[in-house]
Amino acid sequence: MNPTSAALKMFSAKPPPFAETDSTMRMIRHRQHSNIVVSPKTNTAIPAPTPIHRDLLIQSVLDPHVRSIEFVHQVVHGRQTVDAKSVVLHRDDGHYLIDVVGARPHRNTEEEEALELGLRARGIQRLEMDPDDIRREPRFGNARRIWEHRNYHPAVRDRERIMDALYERGPQRIYELEDVVRASSDATSIVCSLACEDAVELDIDSMALGPDTIVRNRR
Repeated sequence: MNPTSAALKMFSAKPPPFAETDSTMRMIRHRQHSNIVVSPKTNTAIPAPTPIHRDLLIQSVLDPHVRSIEFVHQVVHGRQTVDAKSVVLHRDDGHYLIDVVGARPHRNTEEEEALELGLRARGIQRLEMDPDDIRREPRFGNARRIWEHRNYHPAVRDRERIMDALYERGPQRIYELEDVVRASSDATSIVCSLACEDAVELDIDSMALGPDTIVRNRR
């Protein structure tokens, strides 16, 4: 288990490396509902208590700097147990429990201190996020639009051609990938589906999703 997660009561633990087959991904996607998020970055379904938590989760799934995601139900510090009911993002730059302002459990001063100390003892920082930051464009709209393709199943040959093109040529714009897929296929739908599987990275912060969006292999 991830050492930073010791003594935390969680719905998920260390996620497996990305080695899911197409059939596995189809099974995972079939289980998805509006109030949970499932991804290769998670070991199991992550509950989204509110719509803003769901948007946060989707954006985290598509963020290349987020390596894995866990749901923390409670944090134990000494003899005290504190409700967290939020996600921990394991990022390239550290581990963060996200507290969404206005959508977090009510805690008194003593519980806040116990939560802070319990997290700090395990190398986890608490990060407050305002809902307006989560709704900031173009990230907000891009993430929602990409996530709509999580149940899209591209032809194996089209998938292989796009992955080969990215491997051989490096990062490409979506319009450049149109030439490598079949005429009847849609490169945008394919790369969005691959992004949901954590197979490729899409730039969701610079501009609205479109032909000029940069696609690269997962680093």
